[in-house]
Amino acid sequence: MFKKFKKTKLAIVLAVALIMCFGSVATVFASDYTPVTGTPQNPAQAGITKILQTPYGTTIPSNMTFNFVVTSVSLNGIPVGDPEWPAGITMPQLGTAGAVAIPVTDANMTTTSGVTTRIMESGNLLGAINWPSTGIFEFTIVETANFLPYVQNQNIDILESYVFSQAQFTLRVHVGEYDGVRYVRYTYALRTHNDDGTPGSGKLDPTPGTSNTQGDHSQVIFNNRYWRTTDQDTDTDEGPLVVSKTVTGTGGSLTNPFSFSITLGLNATLFPTPNPFVAYIYDADDDRVSGPHNFTRDAAGNVTGTFTLRHGERLVFQNTPVGTQFNVTETAVFGYTTSILVNGVSINPGLTTADRFVLEAGSTAAFTNNNVIPPPTGIALSDLPFYGMIALAIGGLVMFIIVKAKKHKSYN
Repeated sequence: MFKKFKKTKLAIVLAVALIMCFGSVATVFASDYTPVTGTPQNPAQAGITKILQTPYGTTIPSNMTFNFVVTSVSLNGIPVGDPEWPAGITMPQLGTAGAVAIPVTDANMTTTSGVTTRIMESGNLLGAINWPSTGIFEFTIVETANFLPYVQNQNIDILESYVFSQAQFTLRVHVGEYDGVRYVRYTYALRTHNDDGTPGSGKLDPTPGTSNTQGDHSQVIFNNRYWRTTDQDTDTDEGPLVVSKTVTGTGGSLTNPFSFSITLGLNATLFPTPNPFVAYIYDADDDRVSGPHNFTRDAAGNVTGTFTLRHGERLVFQNTPVGTQFNVTETAVFGYTTSILVNGVSINPGLTTADRFVLEAGSTAAFTNNNVIPPPTGIALSDLPFYGMIALAIGGLVMFIIVKAKKHKSYN
């Protein structure tokens, strides 16, 4: 009777333990993510995704690479280095001794609303691991922001800036065994910090490629941003964006000012570039006429401003990054026909550039105003006396011929 009671009690305890175990697993995965289950032939995978955003038209340096550190944390909840760490077990390192590098490529690149997005991936970080035991292996993944400016090392006249991700993830790898073969049964990631460093949350699918359940890439995503100015000197008569004025024609004024309005835009949330945009006005002799002219951006990153230019003058912006959108419009003046050459495209006639972008090689909007005085036609009042004298002379000649003809007739 007593033995039967002990067996019954033991069965109840085991049942409760089993229910608690399955309950905890359900709690882990029920909220927002069902893990991809691996097999000995096709183990579950994990990778890192890098998303890089740049303004439209920005050239990425060929050597740009983003680096990550994967730190081994624990096995079955026992921290690495803990006295309770199981003997004979060495925690595996992912990547190359815990380092993962993702070079920037254009293979997966799209542009929307003036922002170019590149998506890169590390591939499977778990494929070459010889797992020392079964259990739950835990790692942390962070990005390192330790490289120097790429372009400035080669050209000090280029200004560039970066925003690195401060995201942090915990990667949990569940290793099982079947028929003597250890394999990754499933994995999941926990976001502990967001890109801006604030506390994060959520369980994510780290599967690289297109086989995961929450998108086409690993959801261990680090978002970075990069922007730069063009290859131009700063604070000189040249710059990344130049608006010029030329007046032609016999009626064109070389001294009168012509009025312009300009709008500039760059996503200030993604690219917190210098504010304000600074410009100077130079004349045909490259002498500075006025400035600095400060074009202050609003919270959304947009600028609306006005300026005037005379013949031979140009407005030169100093710090507008590649990909800045601009639209320049001249106020119409009676008697003038306006044409524009903007980024090599002719607009004739026209008063506005429409929406354009600052290019890598710099951008120009060259406005030409033509005013031609038409040549004189008809009879001018000042010439009437001369025409009168000619008419009298011709009339006298005609009368002379008529009188002469009559006399000749009477003689006959």
